[in-house]
Amino acid sequence: MLLLLIFNISSLFAQGQAFTKHPVTKEEYANAVENCDKSILRIDCGKLVQAVQNAWPELKIRDKYDLADYIRSLVEIPGPVGPAKFSRVYKNGTVDFNWTRDIKEGEILLFDNNRAEFKFSLSCGNMIFGVPVSDVFKKSEEKKGEKKSENTFLPSNIYELKILIESINIGKEEEKSSLPLMESEFSFWHSPWPYVIGGGIIATIIYLLIPQRDNEVRISLSDGGILPPN
Repeated sequence: MLLLLIFNISSLFAQGQAFTKHPVTKEEYANAVENCDKSILRIDCGKLVQAVQNAWPELKIRDKYDLADYIRSLVEIPGPVGPAKFSRVYKNGTVDFNWTRDIKEGEILLFDNNRAEFKFSLSCGNMIFGVPVSDVFKKSEEKKGEKKSENTFLPSNIYELKILIESINIGKEEEKSSLPLMESEFSFWHSPWPYVIGGGIIATIIYLLIPQRDNEVRISLSDGGILPPN
């Protein structure tokens, strides 16, 4: 019984742990690495740098400052749900890369765009390996397709643009030819001729209504006036 208890305690202390004590953001993780913040990190900064150097020598990470800058350059993306391999740290500071678990729904991973690889999980700070990126690119293509379908009225090339312009011009010509009378009347009433004709009619009416006297000349004979010669 005592041996079994000792074995269980030893197994408990031998279990690997997460690099961070709680989930972090990308900037929190970078700052913790840069400052060796033990309130966030379970792993020593030097051990973490060494683990990254061993796993990804092509990154050429020299120190904690390089690693912090690299973390800041990564992109935060929800990971695809499914099994993946993670690193873990033991109480004695040893790091291995043989812990397999499922990525949780909505778990945020750090993605290297240049290498098309997931590198870290922000839920635990651990390094991550073998995550398929096909689902990520598939979702990205689906989003592009949705945006393209929303703009299907726009031409995709010069030939389609030419057809679109010609169809618009044809539609305008048909609309113009369907209303010739309306356009001619519109242009007539916006010319000066209606005012000239109207003014002439009004002047004629006024002239006809005023009584005419045929140039009569009234001369009073009693005043000694002289009759004009015939």
